Amino acid sequence: MAHYVTLLFDVEDLCWPGSDDIVLDLAQVLALNGVRGSFFVVGEKARLWERRGRTDCIAALASHDIGLHTDRHSIHPTVSEYLAPCGWADGVEEALRRDAPGFESIERIFGRPASSWGQAGGTWGPQIHAALNKAGVPCAVYPSTCTPSADVHYYAGSLTFSGNELASFDSDMLDAGRFAERMAAMRQLLDRRIAAGQTWTGMFVCHPTMLRATQFWDQLNFAAGRNTDLADYRMPELHPEPAYRLALQNFDTLVRALRDDSRLTIATIAELRQIYRPPEPDVSPETLRAAAQQFVAASDDLPIDNPELSPAEAVYLMAQALLDDQPRQLPRREIYGPITEPPDAVRPGLEWADLVAAGRALIREVERNGHLPANVGTAAAPIGVGTFGRAAAAALLQRSVGAQPARIALVEGRQVPTIADAIADRVRSGIAGWPIHDPQLDTEQLLLHTRLQCWTLRPSIPEDVD
Repeated sequence: MAHYVTLLFDVEDLCWPGSDDIVLDLAQVLALNGVRGSFFVVGEKARLWERRGRTDCIAALASHDIGLHTDRHSIHPTVSEYLAPCGWADGVEEALRRDAPGFESIERIFGRPASSWGQAGGTWGPQIHAALNKAGVPCAVYPSTCTPSADVHYYAGSLTFSGNELASFDSDMLDAGRFAERMAAMRQLLDRRIAAGQTWTGMFVCHPTMLRATQFWDQLNFAAGRNTDLADYRMPELHPEPAYRLALQNFDTLVRALRDDSRLTIATIAELRQIYRPPEPDVSPETLRAAAQQFVAASDDLPIDNPELSPAEAVYLMAQALLDDQPRQLPRREIYGPITEPPDAVRPGLEWADLVAAGRALIREVERNGHLPANVGTAAAPIGVGTFGRAAAAALLQRSVGAQPARIALVEGRQVPTIADAIADRVRSGIAGWPIHDPQLDTEQLLLHTRLQCWTLRPSIPEDVD
């Protein structure tokens, strides 16, 4: 089984024109080694190249994978800033509106659509993933989401390559000692991830600008929520030329080491989208039965490690199966998590007719807006969607062995997957720790939607894995 690695570059400096030239040197090193990278280019950066007549930069990346690194990166409002006050549906539409110019610019300037969307710094919102799905680019790189077993996964409709555990180099390539430490850390990381059965590791090579600049362009001009006027942009101090030449030599060493490691296959994000494919469009009774068994086995949690079905998909299909006298193939559809917090209250049990009625209510809500309802009971007698999922799974398993249950016990437990709390904590930390954000940014709505859409998590398995 191959272990895939991707060389990742964030091309984003909107202030210092000298950063343009660095891309040319990086592309030349890649070409000499016969290796392709994934370059995440800010929409405004691509337009700057166009306005400056930098056809050489555009041509240098022609053979590489191009993703969109948001339309305007650190220019306020950033992604988290404009999504913070939004609900789900209006947030999806706002994300589409904000990044549409970036996708258009990438396609027009590079002659092909962006392969993916790359998170900019610590700014993100879960609505981005659904927006990418609607835009026809259902692939995101760097977010803090994951499943317990896989960093490559689906979240809110998009194939996602997690940024939680990357090998990172960046300006450490300017120093021989720090580069050696990074190379040793990379080898240890690869050994550990391969042994753990992970199928992909991202190699964050650099922000090209940081191979010369001693300060980030955006921290100089856009920190703490401020927008500096173009005429007043501060430019960075520069590392000496010999340090930059050493960085290019070290980059060549890195590329050769990865290329020559027989355990690894270097692949771009565009190529990986063809390798990590979604499951078949129809779900068999056997697949649904296995998902029901996982729900029962998960006890008080919700199962998110099923590559065939997210918990949201499984609950919707189990609700449909409750209505059928005989098991049958069911069509898969995109299902999002609830948009409000599900209730925790649990009553002892439900009669079969009441369970079926709750299933019908769930199906109606999904068909209305694509989301699981938080509550499939009533305001006076609530049934959280997690509680319903466990009950539906138990009922289907009993019926699969010929027992028609008259009454189903309701089991207490999580209404949102346990991992959602850890993911929300990472998102909170990333937003707060990015110096570009307005320090007064209220993230509560963002974190709520982040948690609730963990209902959509499922690992993605490459085609070469049985």
